Amino acid sequence: MNPPIQMPDDAHDDLREVQGILVLLSLALAVIASPATPVLVARVTAVMAQHTAMAWAEMLDGVIAEQGGDL
Repeated sequence: MNPPIQMPDDAHDDLREVQGILVLLSLALAVIASPATPVLVARVTAVMAQHTAMAWAEMLDGVIAEQGGDL
């Protein structure tokens, strides 16, 4: 018989999602920094990265507040 699968808690899931977003943001920064990237593509990518970072910062603020932490 297989042992029961232990599901990680919500905070652990949030950290995994943040890890994935940070990887994607680092890729966006690499695209922006590449000399081969057209200026328009770099600007659009920068705006998307900024909005993504701000949205995740707000989400993390809520997660921290849920856990009883202070910023």
